[in-house]
Amino acid sequence: MKYMYPVNYMNIWKKMNILYINDIIITFSKEENDKINSKCEEFVKAMSGKNQSAEYYEKHRNAQKEKIFNDIFLGKKAEFIAAQALFQYGLPLLEPDLEIRKGKAKKWKCDLQYDNIDIHVKSCNKKTLDFCKDYSWTFQNANKDICGGKDTLLKNNQNKQLVILVYLENMMYNIGVVKAIVEFSKIEPLLKDPIKKLFIGLKKCIYYKDLEKLNELQRST
Repeated sequence: MKYMYPVNYMNIWKKMNILYINDIIITFSKEENDKINSKCEEFVKAMSGKNQSAEYYEKHRNAQKEKIFNDIFLGKKAEFIAAQALFQYGLPLLEPDLEIRKGKAKKWKCDLQYDNIDIHVKSCNKKTLDFCKDYSWTFQNANKDICGGKDTLLKNNQNKQLVILVYLENMMYNIGVVKAIVEFSKIEPLLKDPIKKLFIGLKKCIYYKDLEKLNELQRST
């Protein structure tokens, strides 16, 4: 495992005063990457069964099977990238949840958890970067039907919420980049409608150019 180390923030973890907007590059060895990809593939296959998320996306969101596979795989791979980034800060190596949800409704919960802090991982790939002309991550705000759900980050939640924003140029590659680690309350005011009009009202987005402005504001104070 190779890391580019940022500053250690263990002394501020308890205070949740976290606003780290800079690239953290995680590089897996071929063996590590093959193992992680295998776990992600098995997870996607399990999620493609009857009454699982893939079926819901295909029936209710008219998603193509290839896109469903890519989206689920990308999201899970990003969790492994995020876990490694936190590990380099001195946290325990958190294991992404590979448990298969039951039922048709998407049950929203945090992706990783440490010390009663909910950690949410959002992923972005080159296709999104090219379309938006910027790094962009989405938050589910509503659904067209009664199924699915709303991202817990957009609901009133008593737990502390940490967001890790990850970019993978190619989900099969052994390199991933954490673009930001930030408390959700700091970026919530920056959420905007998606560029694609079809998703306005259904999703909210955070764009990297806005995160950079937030970073510049903190430096000036």
